[in-house]
Amino acid sequence: MVLFPVVRDPGSIELLLKHIRSSGVPPVADGSYMRDQGFRREGDDNLRELLLFLGFIDDQSRPTDLWVEYRETGPIGARLLAAAVRTGYAPLLAICPGATDQGVAEVVPHFRKLTSSPDTELTLMYYTFRVLCDLAGPAVKENLPSLA
Repeated sequence: MVLFPVVRDPGSIELLLKHIRSSGVPPVADGSYMRDQGFRREGDDNLRELLLFLGFIDDQSRPTDLWVEYRETGPIGARLLAAAVRTGYAPLLAICPGATDQGVAEVVPHFRKLTSSPDTELTLMYYTFRVLCDLAGPAVKENLPSLA
């Protein structure tokens, strides 16, 4: 089954992305780094998994080119984030192309088809996805199949 990130406090996603833009590129962005940067709350534990899912870090927690490009490109960052969202959520967007505009009641059933997660996790998956779509802006809808 496909696994999607679950961030317990989706508001921390924006803080994390702002942190990437405003700080230096670390040699590793592991749990210790995340805690040192202020992401210490219990709900922040899954932020590293989100970075891995989106491609900001590799399997060894090393920042990727996406981390560097997202940090350095200013307004282009939304487009880079949008591409990462479209890539990571490709299985969802393949079965529900309108997910970027739909609410929890419409999208959660599709997450349910793709994962074996409990309902509480499915709802958090949706809100994680929703925050990422909002931060990526209109670019997240580019190259998605038409609903017509």
